Amino acid sequence: MRLRPFPVLALILAGLALHCGGGGSSQEHSAPAVSLRLSYPPGPTVAYVGQPMTVLTPAVQGTATAWSVAPALPPGLNLDPSQGFVSGTPTAPAAQASYVVTARNGTVSASASFTLKVVALVPGSARLSCGVVQQEHSQWCWAASSASLLAFVGTPVSQCEIVNQARSITSACGNGTFAWNDPVANAPIEALYGPAPSVQAIVAHYGHPAQGRNAALTFEEVQGEVNARRPFFVNWAWKSGGGHILLGTGWDTTTGAPEMVLMDPWPNEGLKTVSYAWVLDGSDSAGGSDPHVWRWTLTLVP
Repeated sequence: MRLRPFPVLALILAGLALHCGGGGSSQEHSAPAVSLRLSYPPGPTVAYVGQPMTVLTPAVQGTATAWSVAPALPPGLNLDPSQGFVSGTPTAPAAQASYVVTARNGTVSASASFTLKVVALVPGSARLSCGVVQQEHSQWCWAASSASLLAFVGTPVSQCEIVNQARSITSACGNGTFAWNDPVANAPIEALYGPAPSVQAIVAHYGHPAQGRNAALTFEEVQGEVNARRPFFVNWAWKSGGGHILLGTGWDTTTGAPEMVLMDPWPNEGLKTVSYAWVLDGSDSAGGSDPHVWRWTLTLVP
């Protein structure tokens, strides 16, 4: 499902400087003080021995001319001395630790921390027997993914029943046109989680409470959910606008790299084993999908 992009309103405030003077007088103004603010993405970052880590990119307000980190990063990882990126391929496991990055511009400095650990992947795999449910209409990825999860947990419901329930309508069943021109029956879901209509409200209605997160799962969390026999919803945001809801159903490390198993409801996609890094951020379009970012997650309550 490719959701319709929402319009973006950019508000640009232009500051007007008023200069008053006369009689040949002048006023000197000192240069504005340099200021810096710095932050890194929240939550622990997990990197894997022998695998390029997801680049940690700082959010910076102001201009930094030099960067440093303490303590030293695990072997194979580096701090870019000019822009503050943390990247590389770790060569050995490292216990979870907090690292403090300091950005400087002359005598002005700002610091921020992030938490990182490096683990060695143990070869293995686990897959849940979630059935492939192909979405019946162009905007029904949320209904198809919900139907697959509900069938797995023992509550089989058709896609159109799910749509009727979520939309409080009775007209969702019986139409065979994929790109059905119905702004109510064939429409994106308002949210993955939160008040109805949402996927969280749908699965709760059928007796399966779930909890949402405004972030992706770490690979260890993916393994934990699958090992506990709990499929989970992955909500991509297309970089061109809109989104897509899929089901996470497995993990695999037998290739030496962290991989995920997805149930993609888009026609002719189905079950696929893909790089965990690509699921997080498919900006290069590799893997057969439009550029995306894993933005939201919905997991079943244990």
